Amino acid sequence: NNIPDFKVNVVYDPNLNKDEVAVYDYKTNTVFVGPNGLNETAILHEIVHAATVKVIHQYFTDKSKLEPRAVASVEQLIKIMELAKSKLRTKDNGKYAHAFDNLYEFVAYAMTDPDFQRELSQLQAPSVAKATAKTEAQADINVVARETGKLGQYDYMFDNLWDYFTGTLAYLYKLFT
Repeated sequence: NNIPDFKVNVVYDPNLNKDEVAVYDYKTNTVFVGPNGLNETAILHEIVHAATVKVIHQYFTDKSKLEPRAVASVEQLIKIMELAKSKLRTKDNGKYAHAFDNLYEFVAYAMTDPDFQRELSQLQAPSVAKATAKTEAQADINVVARETGKLGQYDYMFDNLWDYFTGTLAYLYKLFT
């Protein structure tokens, strides 16, 4: 299944050092992969950057150019990141420090690092899901369900993160009509 208009160049760069296993350059839309980055996790991590950098960067530079749904999704991703950071800071002894460098890294680590995903899946947080429905009708149904108590008061953090991530991308690339 192809995503229209999502094309990324992947180039092998033997000059990348061991600290830079792979790097995404948003200016050229290219993933550079070094000798230590020839694995699925490193390449997928950089592809996640390629898929999300456009919306996140636009949010931080001039969010008025984004549709309200994209703005709401990025704001929710920020809330989820801050909640995860506060909960994991005392628990992980700095193991995931790079995941909290910024929102770009948080999303990429959360979508590609199985250990980080496991930690996030075990955290409970007050319900923060609201912008992840694929359609406005689904969003309205979710609001009513939450208000009537049919959706729980606490969600697992990874579920929220996954919903916002996939919801934002699906909306951005118009995968649902």
